Amino acid sequence: PLVHRLAYDHAYHATAAGDRVYYGSSAEHTVNCLDAYSGKEKWVFFTDGPVRFAPSIHDGRVYAGSDDGTAYCLDASTGKLIWSHTAASEKNKLVPNDGRLVSPWSIRSSVAVDAGTAYFTSGFFPHEGVYMSAVDALTGRATQSRHWKQYHLNKGSFQGYMLLSDSRIYMPGGRSTPFYFDRRTGKRLGQFAKGNGMGSFALLADNRIVHGPADRSGGVLTEAGLSGDKVASHTDALDMIVDARAMFLLTSNKV
Repeated sequence: PLVHRLAYDHAYHATAAGDRVYYGSSAEHTVNCLDAYSGKEKWVFFTDGPVRFAPSIHDGRVYAGSDDGTAYCLDASTGKLIWSHTAASEKNKLVPNDGRLVSPWSIRSSVAVDAGTAYFTSGFFPHEGVYMSAVDALTGRATQSRHWKQYHLNKGSFQGYMLLSDSRIYMPGGRSTPFYFDRRTGKRLGQFAKGNGMGSFALLADNRIVHGPADRSGGVLTEAGLSGDKVASHTDALDMIVDARAMFLLTSNKV
């Protein structure tokens, strides 16, 4: 059977911190917190659209994006809203899509947090434009020179887990190859060459980018240099994690 390149939310994606597990629900439109030992629900936060990627946890806060077009920052202990940010601002709207109401500027990336800044993208229709934003992680506002918002029209659809290096942002392209941007300004620097993998998964390790899966008939993860030059392919692979000594691959039926 063919494997869809954007089937990234057939199961909920979870993150864990301490004795709690956090996940977003594309069915219930929520961010959820569970006790890691008992599985009991600690809190639920409702958004106005599916939450398709795992929340990010940083310094006692939970960061997640929704298909309603808004990025949310929540208190990790209570689930109370600290701030929200809608990149499309007053032009944001909800439209029918696969039986749901979603924003044309849905957040189809993770919210990546580093050095006091939260990064995310909004939008998946290239002709509607896609925003890439960098805001203050504490307030959700753009208050310093390192904060910015870039609007990319007809330049691709950014969908997947965002990666940060010291100077660049790497963003999976969904049905196209990944893109990379200047982290200081948000300006697009380039796109991985054709022949690289597509999909929504990405991993940055030891100056290599692993991304995909690309092959609809199974799964191929592509390993590339930081400028998108293909180095290797990993067949029958859907996901990967690495440590100092080994790589671990997830296939359709085993690790």
